[in-house]
Amino acid sequence: MASVFPHSRTQDKYGSAVAAPRLARAMTWHASAALLAFAGLQLWGVVALSNVPGARILPFVALGLLILIAVPFARRLQRRWHGLAGSALPSSGLEHIFRRDRTRLWRLALIVPTLWLGLFAVVAEAAPFF
Repeated sequence: MASVFPHSRTQDKYGSAVAAPRLARAMTWHASAALLAFAGLQLWGVVALSNVPGARILPFVALGLLILIAVPFARRLQRRWHGLAGSALPSSGLEHIFRRDRTRLWRLALIVPTLWLGLFAVVAEAAPFF
């Protein structure tokens, strides 16, 4: 809904400093949702590949990827945005950086499980000695 009141001088002076905490909260939500999507895709892939030879190690590898790679990446990104919100330097590029980080986060959350599960399926079918 549009406001009939003009922007305040505070908003004109500080620009995105007002928006920085909002963007940090939004990045926290995106990081949480991306972790859930990452884990859900892995769970679906592990169940779908449960009859492939060598699938006994698959749940352990999936859990290891989640704990050792995905969670620290999301936590680092979240910590970065809370640091940006704390400093809240006026910058017109803050929303651009937010969109770039959000896109990168979601691409990795959706592509990494698909790639490693596909690679596992190809290797398991090609090398039946597992």
